[in-house]
Order: sequence, then structure tokens, then C-alpha cells
Amino acid sequence: MPARESGSQESETETATEVAVAEPAAAKTEFTSEGELPAVAQTSAAATGATASELAFDGQQQQASGDVSSLDRGVHDWEEYKQVCDQAGKPEKWKDYYRSGHTEAKGWSQPYDHRAMYDWHLKKGTSASQAVQDWLKGPTIADYRACGVAMELDELRDEMGDHKFDSLFGSANEDQDSKIPKAQRLRISAAAYGVPLVDQMKQIALEADAHQGPVAEAVPAAVVETRVEEKPKAAPVHDQEPAVIAQELGMQQHDRELL
Repeated sequence: MPARESGSQESETETATEVAVAEPAAAKTEFTSEGELPAVAQTSAAATGATASELAFDGQQQQASGDVSSLDRGVHDWEEYKQVCDQAGKPEKWKDYYRSGHTEAKGWSQPYDHRAMYDWHLKKGTSASQAVQDWLKGPTIADYRACGVAMELDELRDEMGDHKFDSLFGSANEDQDSKIPKAQRLRISAAAYGVPLVDQMKQIALEADAHQGPVAEAVPAAVVETRVEEKPKAAPVHDQEPAVIAQELGMQQHDRELL
């Protein structure tokens, strides 16, 4: 019996030792998992409302807050625009017809005016160079295709210069604007995405330059000749031959002797 009790005590001691050794491991596990990460760090792109077009425009995600000043400039996807308005508690900023596209830039006919999705036409008497810059400044609601077209047009404007760009695609000068064909007037459309639009516009510029031809050189002023009245010419005096002169002198001498 004493031997059995001794063995039992040794077994209990070993069990207690194993439990004591295992406790630090358990404590370590509890430490590494203690405290949850902040909810904002676990928020996915879907939860914040980030869209592919949103990332394509500026690479930033809109933060849900009461501040909607970011919607008063730049180009926005309609879904992102509407969601930020709702989250900020300002749904009145959203209009259902914005779905087809909208811009606060002056000088453009809106897509819902002629029922064409993401399609803007420049109005008569409007500077094309100013209008495309204002479209990009926004606020404008469009998709990535229309935005891409607008950016290419703005690059062409910068390359050509505002004056030439306006003379070809839309001018605030009434006389100049009236000479621009309707089909040539500036247009921002999602349907033009992927089309060599800029190349076509450059060709129009080349043809316009060829039609005007080289600049004529200035014609020098006519030289007015001053005419001087000619005086009557005196009869030419011819020198007499020496022999004739001597003969005349001899005759004159003979006449004097006779006298």
C-alpha cells in the first residue's frame, strides 16, 4: 500500500507539472488574439462603396461623412455620387436623371436633353477650349469612357492652342463660329471611346491649313517716278578740220589787206 500511495503521489506531481508547463502557452495564445482590430481597418471596398470607375478617376475612395464638397468638383461615377450624397444625409443633391450623365459646365447640351447616354454637344457661340476644361473641372457625372475622351480632347487643345482649337471646333466669336460645320463642332461622348477621334481632328486641322494656303507676301509699295521736264537740246558743236580753219583764216587776212 505505501508503494501504491507513493506512485500515486508521483503521478499527481507529474500531472501538476504538465499543467504548469502548458499554462504559459495558453497565456501566450490569449495575448496574441487579445483585442479586435478597429472596424474601419476591416472595411472592404464594397462596404465603403468604392467603384472601379471611382478608382479610375482619382485612385481615392470617398469617405462617408457630412462633407460633400468633393462632389462639387471633378468627374464622378453616378453610383458613387449618389451613395456619397445618401451617406452624408444630403440626398437632395442627387437627381435621377443624372444617371445618363450631367455637368455643371456651361455651354453643353446635357445627355438627357437629347436622350443619349453620356453624350454632350457643344452649344453655338461657345468656346470649345474653355468648355472642355470646364467639363473636366466639373462637377460632372460621367463614366470612364466619356472622361477618357474629354482628357484626350484637352490634350489636343493644349497641343493646338486655344485660338486654333476654337476656330475649328467651336468659338465664342459669332462670325468665326458660324463658319464651323455642325458635324465638326466639339462633342464629348462615351461612344467615341476607342475611336481615333484625335487623329480625325488633327486631319481637319491639316486640311484647314492647306485650304488657307501660305500667307501672301507683302507687296512693296509702288515706286512713283518723278519726271523732270527735258530741256531743248542745243545743236551739237562740231570741231572743224585744221585745214578748213587755216583756209578761213587766210581768207580773212586777205580781206584785211585789200581794205
